[in-house]
Amino acid sequence: MKKKLPKGERLTDWLQRPLSKRQIEYAAADVADLLEIYKILTSQLIKRERFEWAKDEFEIIKNRMNGSKDPSESWVRIKETRHLGVEGRGVAQSIAEWREIEARSLDVPARFILSDIAVVSISQKLPKTIDQLLTVRGVDKKRFTDERARKILELVSQGKNQKVDIPIEKNEKQLDPNLRPAVALISAWLAQFAKDSDLDPALLGTRADIETLLRGDGQSRLSEGWRHEYVGVPIRKLLEGSASLAFVHGRLRMEDR
Repeated sequence: MKKKLPKGERLTDWLQRPLSKRQIEYAAADVADLLEIYKILTSQLIKRERFEWAKDEFEIIKNRMNGSKDPSESWVRIKETRHLGVEGRGVAQSIAEWREIEARSLDVPARFILSDIAVVSISQKLPKTIDQLLTVRGVDKKRFTDERARKILELVSQGKNQKVDIPIEKNEKQLDPNLRPAVALISAWLAQFAKDSDLDPALLGTRADIETLLRGDGQSRLSEGWRHEYVGVPIRKLLEGSASLAFVHGRLRMEDR
């Protein structure tokens, strides 16, 4: 659309009220052209026969945002919590669960409520007063009302008295050593294929997606939906020996054998 949007308010804390006139105008300008952009992108997707791909991806994102994960387990996604003691783990579990529920109710990322480092630091320091809480690393005083501070102190008190065990990680099936060279080979082809198809390689498939597909121990993105047809099937043909890779005019191509 060849429009240049103002960037003066991009660092605004949008949870703070009231917003200034400049902030409101900035927010309005940020979304004013979304309908026109939607029409342009939809037209391009239909023209390239990729509209169904986009719908599939939107569904995945929608399901993720609808809270398919249990808030009570959100603390385990913060790696540093695994190094906490018994009391600290209980506090981390309580605070992280509250943070997740609060974020969903406000429709904002959890880190906007409280950063990961703040969750871990509070769980380590176990503050007893608001003054102590506000000195903990990662705590943003600007976003802390007295009500929120009191709630967190209540969670600290409750969490210390609950026993939370570190989840036992499932033993992941190891990749066959004979297939390790295939991972590098497929990664190179996938990167070339993504470039030729005008797609972000990470959207098409990551190294982890490839390894999951080769291990055969879970659902890889490459074995489902549009990715399966687009790249999953060719990869299977390569592994089965019915296709091979070759350099053609400086590009890596897959050819039937």
